[in-house]
Amino acid sequence: VHHERPELLEQAIASLQRQDYPNFEVILVDDGSLSAEAQTYLHHLEDVFQQNNWTIIRQENAFLGAARNRAAQNARGEWLLFMDDDNIAKKNEISTFVHAALHSGADILTCFSDVFTGKETPTVSSAYWAPLGGDLGGGIFRNVYGDANALIRKSVFVALGGFTEDYGMGHEDWEFFHRAVQEGYYLELVPEALFWYRVQKDGMLRSGSV
Repeated sequence: VHHERPELLEQAIASLQRQDYPNFEVILVDDGSLSAEAQTYLHHLEDVFQQNNWTIIRQENAFLGAARNRAAQNARGEWLLFMDDDNIAKKNEISTFVHAALHSGADILTCFSDVFTGKETPTVSSAYWAPLGGDLGGGIFRNVYGDANALIRKSVFVALGGFTEDYGMGHEDWEFFHRAVQEGYYLELVPEALFWYRVQKDGMLRSGSV
């Protein structure tokens, strides 16, 4: 999902191009970017996406939940891996998630993440986020499940109705994970940092419980 951050999106796309697992598609949902900089970069991406048989979707600004659901509706794969434009995938993110999914039988997989600040590509983390996984009791009070940057079986995502689409409301990933565990779906944690989580002044990690 992207909105008005082309310089960060460029890093996210580059991290996907470096993946050591080849069998995936990318669906980029631009959630109402209007700036000339964003439009120029999206135009630049069109050839790259066409060469890889990837998809760019442009829509009016509808916020995170609706944009992620739009991407899921257009996905062709058995699994969904959500990613925001300010996060950076590690080289083995997809391959590790796939390996864990095949061997665990989980419906949803979250993971640890390396936390950093700033606009440059990270080399050293400033913190380490280690969620607990499918702890239904703890999940009542805060998000112990993990980040939206998670691998979700598409059939499960559809059965649960996707993310809530309340405009301007955060923590739709927390709500989704809690609802999934409450309904008996198997959420497992990969105890390894598979992506870099960028913390910004107005980001969810600082504005409220993750």
